[in-house]
Amino acid sequence: MEIFSEPYGLDKAKRYEIVRTVGRGAFGEGSNAVLVLEYMPSDLAKVLDGSPNPLEESHIKAYTAMLLKGLAWMHAHGLLHRDIKPSNLLLSAGGVLKIADFGQTRTHTIPQTRSYSHQVATRWYRAPELLYGARRYGFAVDMWAAGAVVGEMLAGRPLFPGRSDIDQLYKILQVTGSPTDESWPGVKDLPDYDKVCFAEMPPQDASVTFQGSSREACDLTQGMLRLDPRNRTPALKALQHRYYIGLADHSCTD
Repeated sequence: MEIFSEPYGLDKAKRYEIVRTVGRGAFGEGSNAVLVLEYMPSDLAKVLDGSPNPLEESHIKAYTAMLLKGLAWMHAHGLLHRDIKPSNLLLSAGGVLKIADFGQTRTHTIPQTRSYSHQVATRWYRAPELLYGARRYGFAVDMWAAGAVVGEMLAGRPLFPGRSDIDQLYKILQVTGSPTDESWPGVKDLPDYDKVCFAEMPPQDASVTFQGSSREACDLTQGMLRLDPRNRTPALKALQHRYYIGLADHSCTD
């Protein structure tokens, strides 16, 4: 079993959108490693919890760009985060967003040569292939989680607040519609596909899911929330979306 230590992940991810390690040491008889991270006073979860309304689109655009830049760098360097969620997206006093918590991160190669556990990622941000028991997956699980985070910013509430794994999958399909052989070839071959059956559900219109959001914001988010992981928009391509035309500064200050 590979053990991907957080120090390794942080050392390798020396990037503006990745939280920095500023010191390290050991304490106690077992020489337990201690990491000193740069000070980040807040995180995206606190911002969302403290806002009764959806964030301003200019803030959403900046936060999303920084998240995607961090993921693009990680994926280009073969790093699969596997736990993207608002509380793992730290914020500086100047509004800079940085990815943190590399406890579930693993190295990933293309073509894929290994299997992983499907019991990863926080449930509300867990990709549908993981809920269907997939053991062979890739960077698309991070993109699903990123799409769920962006969707949460747009909607002003969590998109898929499942109470169990089955309820999680149900809430996802209420928005995306039921998977078919056309929309997700091979879905029926996933280990847990036959363990749960829902009534046929049509996809929800984006204007309902992301009420009040721009067409460009909806299109970007829907691209990251495609059921078939092979069709999910990668981070680098998402950064080239027309949603970002005219965005000069990726920091977010009041």
